[in-house]
Amino acid sequence: MQPDITNTSTANVPLNLMVVGTEGNSGIWSPVFDKWGNLGNVGGWTLKMITKDPAGKVYCVGTEGNVGIWNGSSWENKGNMGGWTLKMLVWDSKGDLWGVGTEGNTGKWDDKNKKWNNLGNLGGWTLKMLAFDTKGTMWGVGTEGNVGTWIDKDNKWNRLGNLGGWTLKMLAFNKEIIKKDDKQTVVETMWCVGTESNVGCWDGVTSWDNRGYIGGWTMNWLYFL
Repeated sequence: MQPDITNTSTANVPLNLMVVGTEGNSGIWSPVFDKWGNLGNVGGWTLKMITKDPAGKVYCVGTEGNVGIWNGSSWENKGNMGGWTLKMLVWDSKGDLWGVGTEGNTGKWDDKNKKWNNLGNLGGWTLKMLAFDTKGTMWGVGTEGNVGTWIDKDNKWNRLGNLGGWTLKMLAFNKEIIKKDDKQTVVETMWCVGTESNVGCWDGVTSWDNRGYIGGWTMNWLYFL
């Protein structure tokens, strides 16, 4: 997929979107100015990704595969957590921590013993990243930009291939609560970064709505606050 490099549209950008650009810099969307609030290399770190734990603490993975926890003014460097150099971290709906190592292997954190349970190349896949939707389903993006959903009872991936014809860097899920007539409805949308560093939003059926280079940025990571 070759994205429209002229597409820098800022229409319908989620207001809770935080991103990591291809230079390792971070940005938060500013609807007032219709552009990214460029936070630069926060705390002096160039980042691979950023996320929060279930308690709301902000975590990152730096470009050296090390982990940081934000203390309000700087990153508390946890180094190579559990002896691993990491691509990314994610918490599932049960509050368990998962990681993908730089060799594409999967780990589940053993908090009692402060180590990773190495699950190897889960389901035979070398991974770029993992994500969990609001139903608790685990999604994986393989090193070829392919996508799968994990079937726990069968211990294998449901292979979705190059979803929507795109090769991907990563997936993220945005949960919005819509209030109408004293009722609340939870709406989930799936987003991605393609290997061309462009952003896409899943149409819910068969294809990605190509948002291109939102605000002129090329992306590595999306996180919904």
